[in-house]
Amino acid sequence: MNVKSRTEKGVATVTLDRPDKMNALSEAMYADMSRIFAELASDDAVRAVVVTGAGRAFCSGSDVSGMEKTDPVSNRTRMKLRHRMIQNLVDIEKPVIAAVNGACVGIGFSIALACDLMIAAESARFSQVSHV
Repeated sequence: MNVKSRTEKGVATVTLDRPDKMNALSEAMYADMSRIFAELASDDAVRAVVVTGAGRAFCSGSDVSGMEKTDPVSNRTRMKLRHRMIQNLVDIEKPVIAAVNGACVGIGFSIALACDLMIAAESARFSQVSHV
């Protein structure tokens, strides 16, 4: 699994664990994160959540290598999954902290912005992609 979650002393740490791809999110990772965030929201043992990335990046965005040309219905389904993941993150009624290291790009930046607090290492770099 490329998304790890562990809870210690009431703090859940969700780690994007695909450092070889700078934690670029695959379709499976979107589904895993959505599920994990929903579970953490209802877990009374969790008092706070930290979201971070393994290796030298927080998240470099979506993994575009797996995005073949798709039809509009498939695109809509993929977008719904991304929205659900962000919504499940926002719905956590506990403090959620983004611990940002390295690249924080595209959907990775959106994830960090959806958290309640962002702590950035000196190595953190933020960017959004524009399709103009």
